[in-house]
Amino acid sequence: MSTNSAPLMTSATAVQINAMESTKSVENTGPKNLVSLWEKILFSGISGAIATTCIYPLDITKTKLQAQKSGSNTLKYKGPLDCAIKIIQSEGWQGMFRGWPPNVILVMPEKALKITANDWLRSLLWKGPADKMPAGRQICAGGLAGFIQVIVTNPMELLKIQGVTMKDKFSRGEISRIKPYAELSRDLGFSGLYTGVVSTWMRDVPFSFIYFPLYAEAFQRLKKKYSNNNLTMLAFAAGTVAGTCAAGLTTPLDVIKTRVQSNAGLGTRIAYTSPLHFFKVEFSRVARTSAKILSEEGAGAFFKGIVPRVLIISPLFGITMTCYETFVRRFSSKNKKISQP
Repeated sequence: MSTNSAPLMTSATAVQINAMESTKSVENTGPKNLVSLWEKILFSGISGAIATTCIYPLDITKTKLQAQKSGSNTLKYKGPLDCAIKIIQSEGWQGMFRGWPPNVILVMPEKALKITANDWLRSLLWKGPADKMPAGRQICAGGLAGFIQVIVTNPMELLKIQGVTMKDKFSRGEISRIKPYAELSRDLGFSGLYTGVVSTWMRDVPFSFIYFPLYAEAFQRLKKKYSNNNLTMLAFAAGTVAGTCAAGLTTPLDVIKTRVQSNAGLGTRIAYTSPLHFFKVEFSRVARTSAKILSEEGAGAFFKGIVPRVLIISPLFGITMTCYETFVRRFSSKNKKISQP
């Protein structure tokens, strides 16, 4: 009896140890490693569209506030609430959703690219447990994800800002009429649709290398403190905290980007002779716009719209990451296979 019991106990112990190591490995790698590429793209895109629709009226308010010039004697909006009221009074509730279609079209590939690229780069730069990844590699992954995403989404971001600010520019006499998006795209041309790409990189790369490491750190800390009982709420809390910090710190860059892109199409269309010429013009736009804001409106203008921006980004990324984590756990095909007995 005693001769046979030792091997039995050893086998049972080995099975328990293997099960514990397997569980620990799954927890360390996180659910994202259990998701196929197409599922990541689909889940993150849908999550971004849901979140954007929820906070779009705040985005309209923020864009209009940032586009107006403080030094002007005909200042139209005195603050976020005044701006929202005047939009509803002049355009009705539909005015709060002006430019929504291109924005949703923008957000789906933006979030799909940003989240998928960040996950892929994290797995490329670090093979160990997710909660042990060095901060420098997390920052590198997040920044590169932001850079890649802008290449694809800048034209739609430009069209969104043009759509939101077009009526105000028409009332000021800066444009002769309000154009539909298709005509605006044709008039701008391919290079014109990339107006502001440098200023968008200047905003999105820092935002991404602040946001993603903060989200990962906050999520891991919250999981350790509150266990895994309510991962949906933990994802929302982590996304909101990270979004608040990243949005607040990058607001000056967002103001510059909004001004650069709202002025696209004004004046003579530039015929670029080379990529170098294009980037020289882009950098000069950023420099001129920054200098003009500082000289005419003061340093405080760089934080114009910070309240609606933080109110937008915090729930936007909180809702996005909540939906994404929920979709991963409920609908991932690989996750379902692992869950099966």
